[in-house]
Amino acid sequence: MSSPQTERPSLSLCLIARNEEANIARALGSVRPWVDQMVVVDTGSTDRTVQIARELGAEVYHHEWSHDFAAARNASLEHARGDWLLVMDADEELDQESAPLLRPSLAAADCDCLLLEILQLSRDGAHTLQMVPRLLRNRAGIRFQGLVHEYPVGGDGRALRSRVRLVHHGFVQAPEVLEAKARRNLELVRRWLRQEPHNLEARIYQAQSLMALPDQAGEALDAARKALALAQEQGAAAEQWPRIYHPLLMALTRLGRVDEVAASARRCLELLPDYPDPLYSLTWAEVRRGQWEEVCRAARRFSVLQKRWREFPEQYPYTQNLTLNLGAVVMRRWLAAALQLDWEAEVREVFTRLLEEPAAEPEVRRVLKGLAWAKKTALAQELAAQAARRHPHWRWLPASA
Repeated sequence: MSSPQTERPSLSLCLIARNEEANIARALGSVRPWVDQMVVVDTGSTDRTVQIARELGAEVYHHEWSHDFAAARNASLEHARGDWLLVMDADEELDQESAPLLRPSLAAADCDCLLLEILQLSRDGAHTLQMVPRLLRNRAGIRFQGLVHEYPVGGDGRALRSRVRLVHHGFVQAPEVLEAKARRNLELVRRWLRQEPHNLEARIYQAQSLMALPDQAGEALDAARKALALAQEQGAAAEQWPRIYHPLLMALTRLGRVDEVAASARRCLELLPDYPDPLYSLTWAEVRRGQWEEVCRAARRFSVLQKRWREFPEQYPYTQNLTLNLGAVVMRRWLAAALQLDWEAEVREVFTRLLEEPAAEPEVRRVLKGLAWAKKTALAQELAAQAARRHPHWRWLPASA
């Protein structure tokens, strides 16, 4: 199998799978035109995963599952012949718009690891964006560590950004499937922590895994606080802090600890002033505390940051942006606060911006209902008419609008 790109270096796909017959054709089909070799390491499938992979031209190897994702991942690297390795999971696909950037990115790289953007889709239509180390120089001594949520170590220690993007479909699955995966991951993380109790990565993943379970917010908070203390003790790099503060803030939110959410969000912003996620949490807390001017201030800052990172994603200084698609929620909170302050000019300005946000429709509904409840009838009619002009396909708007 040859690549449509004739320039070198060469590229091998390294993918691990088990019972992924529903996903693997999409994954392999998305990368097949862009790589020189496809390696699939199967860890014990009982469905058609192996057959489908072979039919699509992949080299399939078998690795006995040992409850160790890093071991399986490293087994896939052993069979790769390319100068570079593209590491993927079966529930991911290579974005075809950015795929042509693969070869130029590799040719220009002066490091042993490139970060890819990964767009995480969810069942509610939202998405988040993270940067992940998935393009690795072969034969640079890079290997994966970690029983679960494995991560690469070795090489020259540098990871530079690329504009190549993966799309992750794993969170679109049914809630019971996601919960089962979270519980499996949590057990592996706990085993990892028994082996390495001071491993910061393991502690972070414990907090994240617990937050994925609906009944574990208290334990997630405890794990996040332990991760925070460990990061402070170890002098963790800046890119680690968002991964700690996100489960911390989400756990506090789920537990309804409003004052602690506000305080923790502000501490996070002192460390990471350009990180938007704590501002999302801060708007939630200040709405509940009735601090309307603080809501507006935090929402305005959130919107400025997200606009900047959408326009200049290559300048984004962190590896995750988990509120990328939540601008409409923040604007709805902003509108509620501006309404409380009787700032009608700001209500109009923010509403106009809300109409341009992804996933705006449910938030616009809530805003118009809030205006009606507040007996702002004229303003509600004005904004409903504006929404109807901008989105005539929203059939729920009044015909007169």
